[in-house]
Amino acid sequence: YLTHPITLSVIFVRILTAFFIVVNPFWGTISHFFFDLVDGFFLFGLGILKLTATQYHKIDKFLDEIVSVGMLIAGWRFGLFFPLLILFLFRLIGSYLFFKTEKRIYLVLFPNFLEPVFFIIVGLKSVGVILPGQQINFWIFWVIVFGIQIFRDFWLHFFGPKYLYKPLRRNHITKAFVPKENA
Repeated sequence: YLTHPITLSVIFVRILTAFFIVVNPFWGTISHFFFDLVDGFFLFGLGILKLTATQYHKIDKFLDEIVSVGMLIAGWRFGLFFPLLILFLFRLIGSYLFFKTEKRIYLVLFPNFLEPVFFIIVGLKSVGVILPGQQINFWIFWVIVFGIQIFRDFWLHFFGPKYLYKPLRRNHITKAFVPKENA
């Protein structure tokens, strides 16, 4: 499945977003969020490649780590390399444990805080948007951001693969994309 044209196209586009993030943190991150969302449809949802959720997540997490390196490089330009590096290493622990055990719980226990923090601080700052720094609002804001990310990762890794794409795999429209010998 790794040499299938769909997989290679997804890999190519996702790696391009890492370079785009370095050049333009705001639009690069927006493009990353978009392609990270739709790659699951092409790799997993259509059912063409017959990937398991674990196989899909292995590809996706590997590509996420490449994009994270682009975020670190862009963060360095904004003087935020070390705080972003801490978030990157935190997620890398979860990714490593996932790759070693194939248990998605590690992706939930070590959520990807790097992406939302990068977008909110570096991405928005790169286009001139700076969030207010009032102390109480600051902590409430970040608790909400981290809470949303924890929920998102839990949902994506436990409910998304099971329920999000299942209807697509049975859809008659999907059969149009599947070669006759696999239909």
